[in-house]
Amino acid sequence: MPISYSLRYQKSNLFHKIFIEKEGEAVLYDRGIRLKGKGANDKGELINFSDIKELSLRDESLSFNTFTKDFYTLSHAGTIFEEFMHDFFRFRNEFIIGALFLKQGDLIASFDGAFERTNPIGKIINKGTAKIRIYSDGIVVVPELNDAFLVPFAFLQMHDFDDDEYTFKTVLDSNITVVFSKLENDYEVFREKVETAMGLFYDKILREMRNYFTDFGPDLLVKLVKLMENGKAIKLKDIKKIDKDLAQKIMDTIMQDEILKQSLAPIMKEADDEHTYVGMLILNGKKDVLRFTIMFALPDKNLVSCTTGSYDADIKKINDTLFFKIIMERGNPEEKIEHKILEINQALILLNFALDPMYKDKREMRRSIYKMATRKLPFLRILRKSFVASLPTILPNIFLKNLDAVYQRARIVSEAMPTAQRPENDEE
Repeated sequence: MPISYSLRYQKSNLFHKIFIEKEGEAVLYDRGIRLKGKGANDKGELINFSDIKELSLRDESLSFNTFTKDFYTLSHAGTIFEEFMHDFFRFRNEFIIGALFLKQGDLIASFDGAFERTNPIGKIINKGTAKIRIYSDGIVVVPELNDAFLVPFAFLQMHDFDDDEYTFKTVLDSNITVVFSKLENDYEVFREKVETAMGLFYDKILREMRNYFTDFGPDLLVKLVKLMENGKAIKLKDIKKIDKDLAQKIMDTIMQDEILKQSLAPIMKEADDEHTYVGMLILNGKKDVLRFTIMFALPDKNLVSCTTGSYDADIKKINDTLFFKIIMERGNPEEKIEHKILEINQALILLNFALDPMYKDKREMRRSIYKMATRKLPFLRILRKSFVASLPTILPNIFLKNLDAVYQRARIVSEAMPTAQRPENDEE
């Protein structure tokens, strides 16, 4: 239900030229905020939450700019400003949770607490009080006065409960750290619910793995699940360390399609086990239903390829192969491979293996459910900027004919990123 607040608002451009300044009201909706002047005839304008680029909160005023390069300042709400702020972020965060696909799995419990999020060099990104929602696949943090974000179990590098300090520390694969605190008397229950959620997360994956890989013992599959969480692509070399026969079984499963083999053959020849990444998500092990990802890192070509698909017994779907630059400007491509693989893995798993948001033009994404994700998720924005081309995996002749052109374009480092290449099609 919409909520209205009386305040003053100002609209200007990024050079602070004022277009509108009015005493009026702000009306909060599920999808955005409407700003209008006093009087029934003033319809005002609706700013969608997905169009807000950056926010600034200070001195009892809220400022934000949009992707259309407008700048707004909301102020003079008086004694109800704090209430307005809490409602604004409450509405906005519920929208963000849906628009950024933060709900991963089923809701298990919710707690009041505090958080502090820091970047890889220890600088604080944000902190404050929040609702901490535990889902079966991750933890959604909903700050009172900041944007909601996700701590996904699939990309959790480390976690640690400190029973003396009553804190819970998590470190993601991106080396971002989130520490939860001020859980007060709920700490023990919080710990129990987190451990329950993580148990459900791994048990679900392991159950289907055991149903599919019936010739391998549970001890081996537990090790595999800890690496290949929710279908995350990992080094073939690391799977061979667990068990060479298991690694071969996974490769045989993914490469069972002859057309897929033909298209990827020249890339496979150039990538050893250290530079081959495979992922499988078993959806129904008893009925042979699964998704797969296979990536090849070619540092000498400044390139990573990514092919995804699915098998449902005799039904198969092989998607186009996407190519991404490893680096954008300079440096050693070998050192940047893991970053690129992580970006691709995050995009696939957190967006349910949708390919469109990874590379399609922003004009095509304008009406897409992934519109806000392409604007706000850092890993997805970087990935989109590094996109080079896509080739039709199910058409080996066209794939191979265009592969050298893709290699050439990926070698361009100092020039601006070219637009996506459309492969030649002899049938046109």
